[in-house]
Amino acid sequence: MKPTIDDIIKIQGEPDDIIVCDPTRGNESDGVVLIYNSGGTDDKGYIYYDGYTIPTDSITDITVKNIAMAYLPNDYSLLVSTTDKQHRTLRIHVGTDASTAEAVCEQLIASLH
Repeated sequence: MKPTIDDIIKIQGEPDDIIVCDPTRGNESDGVVLIYNSGGTDDKGYIYYDGYTIPTDSITDITVKNIAMAYLPNDYSLLVSTTDKQHRTLRIHVGTDASTAEAVCEQLIASLH
């Protein structure tokens, strides 16, 4: 069983921002991105998603991509490109609606600046 957001906050501390990426999993570690403006390497902040901790300063790009196979319903993810050697690309599932995926992408970009 995946940890809940409350479990993660008990371990990581109170985040500066919480972005709900997949409303159907809003209380699970793979349904939200937690933003921490301090901490991590060089104390410049990091994001936490589904067990992954990515330093904010290693993020180079965030894009929306429909990862569905042909003839299947849409399935959007955010692709977070990083300079982190262990996690070059972090895939964040955001659901089946394109406008929601774009909105989540914009929220994540805004929260990192």
